[in-house]
Amino acid sequence: MTEEESEKFNGLPGVIFVLPDSYIDPQNKEYGDGVAFLFAPIVLIWLFSFFSIGLYNTIHWNPKVVYAFSPHYIVKFFKETGKDGWISHGGILLSITGFC
Repeated sequence: MTEEESEKFNGLPGVIFVLPDSYIDPQNKEYGDGVAFLFAPIVLIWLFSFFSIGLYNTIHWNPKVVYAFSPHYIVKFFKETGKDGWISHGGILLSITGFC
C-alpha cells in the first residue's frame, strides 16, 4: 500500500476496534472466539434497547399503529387501488430489501 492510499484511512481510527480478530489471524480460531463471546451480548443489548424504545414510543405516543398488523387494511388498500396498489407494494418491498 502506498503512502497516498494509506492516508485515505487516517480519518477512520475506529475501524481498528471493529475488525474481528479472526480477520487479523484467521488461522487462530481460539483467538477469534473471544470476539464473538464479547460481541454477541453487546449486539443483544443493542437490539433489546431498540425494541424497548420502539415499544415504549408506540404505547406512549400512538398505540393505533398496532392496527397496521390487521390484514383488513391491506385488503381494503388493494380493493381501493387495484393494480397500482400492487405496483406500490412491490416497490416498497424492493426498497426494503435493497434491490432498487
